[in-house]
Amino acid sequence: MIRGAGGLRFARVPQKPPTRVCESIRVRNFSAGSSLEVRLLSAAGALRIGVRGRPMRDVEVYDLLKGAAEAGFAIAPDGVVRFWNEAAEKLLGVPGKKACGRYCFEVIQGFGAAGEPVCSPECPVLELARAGKPVPSFDLEACAAIPKCWVNVSTLVAPTTAGLLVIHLLRNINARKRLEQVTRKFLEAVCSLTGHEVEDLLNAGTVPHLEITERERQVLDLLAQGASTQEIARKLEISKATVRNHIQHLLVKLHAHSRTEAVLQSMRERLI
Repeated sequence: MIRGAGGLRFARVPQKPPTRVCESIRVRNFSAGSSLEVRLLSAAGALRIGVRGRPMRDVEVYDLLKGAAEAGFAIAPDGVVRFWNEAAEKLLGVPGKKACGRYCFEVIQGFGAAGEPVCSPECPVLELARAGKPVPSFDLEACAAIPKCWVNVSTLVAPTTAGLLVIHLLRNINARKRLEQVTRKFLEAVCSLTGHEVEDLLNAGTVPHLEITERERQVLDLLAQGASTQEIARKLEISKATVRNHIQHLLVKLHAHSRTEAVLQSMRERLI
């Protein structure tokens, strides 16, 4: 039995779970006098939370986040923040009143280790969550935080009676990032003497992005060979306009600003 903040008590429910259920937790809210069983679901896709026998209500999701010690917030499928807990206020320095009702990308303004934008109106994390696909944990620098800070982000999906809520749980990783920066500087000094590439020695986690289609992979492969737009169009027997569309989609999906950056990113992720 675990007692949480806000009068919430968590008790594990003994049972033999179905194949889709990772864990089942009963939540008792003494202030509201209600009890519900929350399940963590992993159907080979996005990690979901739900209640036995019925969808959760939005307010039940908010109650779970309200009592959590970990910073967390809930957003609607359109990316608008619906709930922001006290731990998120403390971690990011942004009051819930200022966060709720605004788009997530505006509130967080997240960037990756290479300075690439993670948060944008075309959020790949939301796209993956809406499609029921797995969203791996990832790191970002929350530039709208006061002060700026590095966080690791986990994502849960909560089907509710009103539709769908996407939940982000955040952990402060400033200390780890400072250590990584020191390590990188040391490796840069070593590589300047040995001729190795720093990126070959570092294995940083990548920001989640939408899946690359087979055609886009073919375009990437030809870009890596130094092919021009016209050459790609001829080899794949498609128009130059279609090639440019594929390249634009790749830049968005890979968070890249140029063809060269897209190719380098795809090599790091072993996409080609």
